Amino acid sequence: MKPAVSFSPVSSSSPPRTVAKSALGSLSVLICSELIEARRVADLLGRVNVVLCPAWNTDTSSYDHLIQSAGFQLHSIIAIANNGHYSDCRAWAPRSERWERHLCRLIERNVDDVVHVDIPLSELVAFHNGQPVKGWRPLPPDWP
Repeated sequence: MKPAVSFSPVSSSSPPRTVAKSALGSLSVLICSELIEARRVADLLGRVNVVLCPAWNTDTSSYDHLIQSAGFQLHSIIAIANNGHYSDCRAWAPRSERWERHLCRLIERNVDDVVHVDIPLSELVAFHNGQPVKGWRPLPPDWP
């Protein structure tokens, strides 16, 4: 019996996101609103350790949940660099302890400034490679 409703297959017309791989880990870039595009985020699953997100966003509170959602889905460090006018730049990691997840946050509106943070990249890469490293949330159920 043929179903009464059918759906067209999803077009995969866009090429996969570029991922830069190095001895330190792999990273990719999602620009501003691409962080809320489910297909763009899903394309990076299991492929990145760090996602860099340059942004020009007036609604800085929207990042509160976006950074966590993308970070948990990808099990990756997410770093957002918003412009100096709107500010709210941050780095976040999928750590076990909630208070350890925010690696850095800078809110200084109308000021061009630079912030530096040491990210626990080698620990995350080791965890992704199956080594028993404490302090990280479990990998997502659909981890490749």
